[in-house]
Amino acid sequence: APDYGQGIATVMVQLAAETLGVSRDAIRLVNADTATTLDSGVPGASRATYWVGGAVCRAVTSLREVVAEAASEMLDCPPSAVVLTDDRVMVQGDAARSVGLREVAAEMERLGQSRKVTGVFDLREQFPQHEREMYTPHFVTGAHVAEVLVNVATGQVRVTRVVAAHDVGRAINPRDAQGQIEGAVVMGLGAALLEEYVPGVTTGFSDYYIPTAKAMPEIEVILIEVPSYQGPFGAKGLGEAATLPAAPAIVNAISRAIGARIREIPATPERVLMAMRQGGQR
Repeated sequence: APDYGQGIATVMVQLAAETLGVSRDAIRLVNADTATTLDSGVPGASRATYWVGGAVCRAVTSLREVVAEAASEMLDCPPSAVVLTDDRVMVQGDAARSVGLREVAAEMERLGQSRKVTGVFDLREQFPQHEREMYTPHFVTGAHVAEVLVNVATGQVRVTRVVAAHDVGRAINPRDAQGQIEGAVVMGLGAALLEEYVPGVTTGFSDYYIPTAKAMPEIEVILIEVPSYQGPFGAKGLGEAATLPAAPAIVNAISRAIGARIREIPATPERVLMAMRQGGQR
C-alpha cells in the first residue's frame, strides 16, 4: 500500500513498534515494489490503516512469537515469560535477565533461524457464509458544520469556517488524522463551489478549477474515539468518511444564508443568483 500523502508509512511504523514492543526507531519500513510484491490494489476506500494496519499487526504478532521462542533459549525461561520492551527482551518480573533485540536477531542468524513472517488480515471467517456473495454494510459516524459568507449582489461565496467531528475509532496518529480531515474538507469545498466537468467545454486543468491555499477556511477538527472491534488498536477508516459531509454542509449553509435551496453543484455565482431569484430573494 503506497503512501501518497495520507501518512500510511508513519502509521504502519507506529503499529509495528507498538505491537512488537520496541521504539519506532527500531522499525525500518520498506516501501512496496511492484516488481517483487503482489498486486494489493490502491490504498483507497478508507482501508489503509484498517486493513493494511491489521495485516501489519498480525505479522508483527507472529514475529513477536518467533523472537520470544528464540530469546527464551538465551534467557533460559519459557517463551510465555518473555517480554519485549525498550528494544530489549527480558524475563517478566526480572529485569536483570535481559538481552538486546539485536543480539537475539544475531543469534537467530547464527542458528539459521528465519526471521521472516507474514500476516493476513481477513475478517471473512467472522461472518456467516452464504450461497451467493453478500455484502455486510459498515457505517461511519461524523458531522460537519460550515459557516459561509454570500455576496447577494454577485452570488460569490466564501467559506469562512468548518467544524468537522468524526468517530475515528482510535486515533493512531492524531496529527495525521487531523490532516486527513482538513484535506477532506478542502476537497468538499472544491466539489461544493468550484469543480465541474462540462463535456465539450472543459478541455483540461486550465479550465477545471480547484481550491487553492487562499480558499482554505478555518477548520476545527474534533476527533471522537469509539474503538472498533476488528481494526488495529480499535482504528476505523477515515478518508471518505470525512470527504462526504463536507460539500453538503457548505451547500446547506449557502441555502440557509440566501433563503433558497441550491439544487445543483458546484454552487457557482450564477447558480446562487438563480436560486435567489427563484426563491423570491432580491
